[in-house]
Amino acid sequence: MAFKSQEPFYFGIGRTSPWSQENKPPNVTGEETEVEELFGFVKSKFNVEPDPEEPPDYQSCVFVVEDSDGEILYRDRKYRVVADEDAHNEFATSLLFQITLPLDAFPGETTYRQVGLFLGLDPSEGYEGDDVIAPENVDDVGELYSLSNFRRINRTPDKLERVKFIINFG
Repeated sequence: MAFKSQEPFYFGIGRTSPWSQENKPPNVTGEETEVEELFGFVKSKFNVEPDPEEPPDYQSCVFVVEDSDGEILYRDRKYRVVADEDAHNEFATSLLFQITLPLDAFPGETTYRQVGLFLGLDPSEGYEGDDVIAPENVDDVGELYSLSNFRRINRTPDKLERVKFIINFG
């Protein structure tokens, strides 16, 4: 619960160049300290008290538990949302973080292959209220908490992309 309350989180988007085996991105080892070829950050804005009867909104951080009838599919597993007040009783040890990248975010970048979840990012003066921040407008990236590598994602001006992580603390 304490980790969840430490907002804001930022998603760092990067890795525009191909992997050595483009159709088989490297596995994350846990030793990574940065997002490669980082070109921007998107601030998470989430509903701190989501309605457990509704699916998570596009900008959220919620407790989830594995459930074969769950509505959330992540890495071939199904999950369902658990209300904060029920997290302890339901042994919810996982958090779902997700955002939808704004259509106008990073107009010069058309592909990416890596996303990281950052906590403690310190925007430069004048950028504190921005939801999308270029790396050069960040004084301190904070801590990279989670990283995901994947096949190339092609961005187009008319396509919304949802980025999500489920982190297990159990």
